[in-house]
Amino acid sequence: MKIDKKARNIIIGVAAAAVMVVVMLILIPVEKHQQEIKEYGQLAVAAENDERARYIIDNIDLYSKELVNIYNQSSAENKEEYLDFVYNYAFHKDDYSKMTFTEEELTSETIPALYMNDFRWAYEKIGNNYIKKQGCVTVSLTMANLYLYNDGSLTPKIIADKAVELGALNLFGGVNSLDVKRLAESIGFGCEEYIYDPDVGGEGQPDIKLIRDIIDDGHVLVAGMVGDTFGGHAIIIRSCSEDGILYINDPASNENTEKEWKFDDLCSEMYYLWDLSAKY
Repeated sequence: MKIDKKARNIIIGVAAAAVMVVVMLILIPVEKHQQEIKEYGQLAVAAENDERARYIIDNIDLYSKELVNIYNQSSAENKEEYLDFVYNYAFHKDDYSKMTFTEEELTSETIPALYMNDFRWAYEKIGNNYIKKQGCVTVSLTMANLYLYNDGSLTPKIIADKAVELGALNLFGGVNSLDVKRLAESIGFGCEEYIYDPDVGGEGQPDIKLIRDIIDDGHVLVAGMVGDTFGGHAIIIRSCSEDGILYINDPASNENTEKEWKFDDLCSEMYYLWDLSAKY
């Protein structure tokens, strides 16, 4: 069948239009993705395969730029952890307003394990940061209060606010090691401090007998750690065996809490010890 020139031109025009539509359908998502990467950085890359990241971008009005930056600035090994933290903000940001401690936490005969990423307080602030990121001291002091007083009147948020009031925060937003004793005493603890940090005139290393004596006295021993194992961090040493095995509560890691640790491996990283006791 012979097609006249006019019909041929129409066919060519329709075909060209169809090609343009296909090209646009291909280019629009690419352009959108490039724009998202420009605006949201690594979060947009994650959104290619992760529904949580996709949800954050699609519901960005629920999330602050600060939260997006927390994910983007986290290290590769912590990306999964902080993606989960940012994603869950929309669902748990108000949990603190109705938080309670469990009966087990309030009546435990051992120091209860609490964690910075607990939704009950993870999204509350300590200075300009989140307790999830910089709350190791405040969560450790909360554990101590539950154990020594069986009392739920102190929370990581209340202690964080007290630290701010005292001007006890360091440049990163956590509690300054040299202010832990002052903070602990201000919220009702007796506190003996042992400093081994050479940068502030401390010398030597902790003695294992001191650690055992503090624990055997029924006190809570908080250790300020500096080194490769924990970075700059506060943990609780809850038990020390006769053969030098330590059992800890690490407010940043359930996995670390469940491990056994050798005193000889950790003692050089113990820059501060705080012996906390109840004041009746």
